[in-house]
Amino acid sequence: MLNATYLKQNLGDITGLKVTPLVKTKRTALLPFYLESIGDYDCDESFFVDRCGYNTCLLIYTLSGEGRIRYEEEEYTTCAGELIVLNCNRHQYYATKGERWHFLWLHINGKCAFDYTDLLNITSCKPLYLGNRILFQTIYEKLLLLLQRFDAIEEMEISLELQMLFTNIIRIKGTQDLNSRFQNYKQEIGEIIAYMQQMYQKDLTVEHLAERCHLSKSFFSKVFKAYTGHTPYDFLLEIRLKQVQKMLLETTESIAEIAKICGFADSKNLIFHFKKCFTMTPLQYRKLYRISKT
Repeated sequence: MLNATYLKQNLGDITGLKVTPLVKTKRTALLPFYLESIGDYDCDESFFVDRCGYNTCLLIYTLSGEGRIRYEEEEYTTCAGELIVLNCNRHQYYATKGERWHFLWLHINGKCAFDYTDLLNITSCKPLYLGNRILFQTIYEKLLLLLQRFDAIEEMEISLELQMLFTNIIRIKGTQDLNSRFQNYKQEIGEIIAYMQQMYQKDLTVEHLAERCHLSKSFFSKVFKAYTGHTPYDFLLEIRLKQVQKMLLETTESIAEIAKICGFADSKNLIFHFKKCFTMTPLQYRKLYRISKT
């Protein structure tokens, strides 16, 4: 294994590369967690990075396609819905497996970043199945929003969001390790997630979802949380909020109409959950994001 600073890479066709600029302050290095880089890359078959001695932690979340990872003398394939976390001081190699690999990434540093990475990988470094992109992409988009509004307060909020992300990932991995017997239900949970994404406007109860999997309500809830880290209700809420975000930016529909379309009881219910999740009202979000895109 390499033990010094080393880098060899081929980024391939970079037309699918999106990198968000970052701002650092005098306080940045004092924070428990902070971003070194954040981006989205839909890369071709020639992409690879072979590296050691880069002082950050790397989170790679696969949206589609497959990636090939070599790390800690082990080799893994990561596919859609999976996350891998690497300490880049150690030798790592990652590359497209097949024709395309589309992933989101975060390079994270800070006083606690490496301790959390080691804690996460204490039993294994293999990719962690998150069920789908809701957990990771929700925090990813929150980070992009905070970077748009960046100041001293937002810098602290970014640190908190990164800590929450690590904590949730560690919790999900611990739950999955403890509930390895639930691996037999991977297909059922994948199908119910797809169903929830398609039917989020409807009144989807836990009882109804459990019946579709031919499981009892209590057992279904345990299996679902083992795979996603969320209760069925919280997971459905995140799907609905993602749709709300999309409608706020892509339509001129009223909040009341968006609430109806996205499965919320009324506009008050939507505003309550949206503000709790994004620390602003839907109208504030619409105004801020539309301005930032112009």
